[in-house]
Amino acid sequence: MTFDEQAATLDRKEVVALLASHHNLSTTCVDLTTRVAELKRQLEWFKSQLFGSKSERRFVDPDSRQLALGEWKQAEAPGTEITIAEHHRRSRTGRSEEETADDPVRFDESVPVEEIRLPHPPLDDEHEIVSEKTTLRLAQKPAAYVVLKYIRPVVKRKSDRTLSCPPAPPSVLWSAPHFS
Repeated sequence: MTFDEQAATLDRKEVVALLASHHNLSTTCVDLTTRVAELKRQLEWFKSQLFGSKSERRFVDPDSRQLALGEWKQAEAPGTEITIAEHHRRSRTGRSEEETADDPVRFDESVPVEEIRLPHPPLDDEHEIVSEKTTLRLAQKPAAYVVLKYIRPVVKRKSDRTLSCPPAPPSVLWSAPHFS
């Protein structure tokens, strides 16, 4: 059956539906053609950056013993044993990177932690507590160490959305806290 024969059998509603479908398809085709042209332009730009005259790609002398960037062996996981000059070493901490990131203090549970909450200005309708900042300091009591954990509230003024926070206490290296 030819297109002319098919068109002769269609009523008005079917013709309108076909015209609407044709319009949608032609709009989609124009959009996709534009997108393909943009992606081709981007691909040519990346090729010129990687292989063009601007690239910093260099040709390595085949007799060279120096490794190029990215040719070295990936570093081994922390805590694994490696042989160096006929002896064995372990990484400094047996803790994983995730544990170190979560807890920046490198003491075990035997060292007590004292929490000290610093005062903040009285809250009114203008202010609200947004978050807290934590500062860890190492302090020494007679014959013992303790970690001081200062928790400082971050307060936001509602009217102009400015943040304020009490300053961190001085570092251990500058002045040590005294205990009574």
